[in-house]
Amino acid sequence: EYDLELSSGARLSEFEARVRGHEALWIGPEGELVIETAAGPLVQPAPIAWRAGDGEAVECRFELRGADACGFALAPVSSPVCSDPMLRFSTYLTGEYEQEVRSLAQGPYGVVFAAGTTFSIDFPTTLGAFDPFYNGGTDGFVACLSGDGTTLLWSTLLGGSGDDSIHSVRVTSGGSVVVGGTTASADFPTTQGALQASFGGAQDAFVARLEGSGTALEWSTFFGGPLAERFGELELAANGDVVLCGGTRGGLPASPGALDASYNGGPFFGDAFVARLRADGAARVWCTYLGSTGDELALRIALDASEAVAVSGTSYTALFPTSASAFARAFSAPSDAWIARLDAQGSQLVHSTFLGGSGEESVLDLALEPAGSVVCVGEARSADFPLEQALDASFEGDSEGFYARIAPAGDALERSSFLGGRDTDRVTALAFDALGRIVLGGDSLSPDLPTSVGAWSPQPNTSAGGMEREVFLARLPPTLDALEYLTYFGSRQADRLEALVLDASGEPMFGGVTYGPGLPVSAGAFQPTWNVRALSQGYVSRL
Repeated sequence: EYDLELSSGARLSEFEARVRGHEALWIGPEGELVIETAAGPLVQPAPIAWRAGDGEAVECRFELRGADACGFALAPVSSPVCSDPMLRFSTYLTGEYEQEVRSLAQGPYGVVFAAGTTFSIDFPTTLGAFDPFYNGGTDGFVACLSGDGTTLLWSTLLGGSGDDSIHSVRVTSGGSVVVGGTTASADFPTTQGALQASFGGAQDAFVARLEGSGTALEWSTFFGGPLAERFGELELAANGDVVLCGGTRGGLPASPGALDASYNGGPFFGDAFVARLRADGAARVWCTYLGSTGDELALRIALDASEAVAVSGTSYTALFPTSASAFARAFSAPSDAWIARLDAQGSQLVHSTFLGGSGEESVLDLALEPAGSVVCVGEARSADFPLEQALDASFEGDSEGFYARIAPAGDALERSSFLGGRDTDRVTALAFDALGRIVLGGDSLSPDLPTSVGAWSPQPNTSAGGMEREVFLARLPPTLDALEYLTYFGSRQADRLEALVLDASGEPMFGGVTYGPGLPVSAGAFQPTWNVRALSQGYVSRL
């Protein structure tokens, strides 16, 4: 794959690529270049092009130059142009005011599910959707996009008259869509027979399951006590049960035999919690507190093959329970990140450890490897953050992104490194491909991230001076001892990456929020232009 960057006045028509060893060369119905070989077709997606200054799309297509050559045909333009056949798709997802994509999931037949929060009365919904109309405050949304980003297959809002937000979306083996988040709406829609049909008070977590068509709720339940809850993340067990985590100020009914059946306290966030709900949303399988008399919050969760739970979060106290063999038992900052493992019944703490230095740290995503190691990523604000065989040991700016691998027993830091430049950086998401390589996503103020040869965007697109964050994507081998690829992706305004998933072929789909025009969008994208009245827009892209 390749990028072509043209200065003003350059002629793309003079570029030509020759093909050798092929059987035929042709252009497909979607504008793709097809090179027939004895081993099957090699396909390059239809190119997109945009003006370098403002990201405005420019008409561009492949052009055959005989039986063994091809080039590009480009509409006349007067400013520098970038042409790129590597962007599968990129689209805004927005109404007229504020929205953010917070979670993505790969669905059947290549579709993409995006979920998040909107404050727009005109957020795009579809005919027959469960809830097509804005309810007030902020609403959660779930949108289903075609695999090429050109079509909104269905889209629904989900909320009540207060503030509602969706933090997680997952797809069951049967094609239903499970979402979870936080609501301050007493009239949030719940279903008959749900575990908790009535609002607990102040702010509750919620979990809901939609039909795969987005037309109806299969079930929906509050999950909260009389004070405030914060939703972290959810994952699906093999039988469809929902495992979730978050924070609570108390009043959750812990289950018999739970690791910690009593609320411990905390003046602000209270305790972390971890729970498992039955696949029909009608009952709690188990629920446990996880905390101390200080403040804790659980933010990310993952399941291993036996459905034991890995969970991470933030602690503001040295009293958070750690295990005797943990590699870091000492609390060393105003707040520390922590990573814990629970058994599949929520009754035993397998191990628990802090992860941090003398500043403040946040684990922003985690995943489990088949061998049992926990890989986590996040943001470190400590020059003395624990590093192990680091590729990047330099702490610069206000914060550094990081990645770390923790041994299955929680007793050793197998590898840990910063990932950043000379300004503020964070790594917000990770995923593993079929070969065990780790794909990372984040956002950065640094203009000097170590981009790779052939990167989609080797330089940031933000304005001079580094005042705006820009998204980046990176890939490391299973050993985490090299940087195979790193590229920027963004506009001249601030962009953030909040969600990342890989498709079956390992291609990254990512989304988040952007605060101005100029984000690269693909030809035929569902929403190709910036809404001039919007303060922020969601986006979904695929490289």
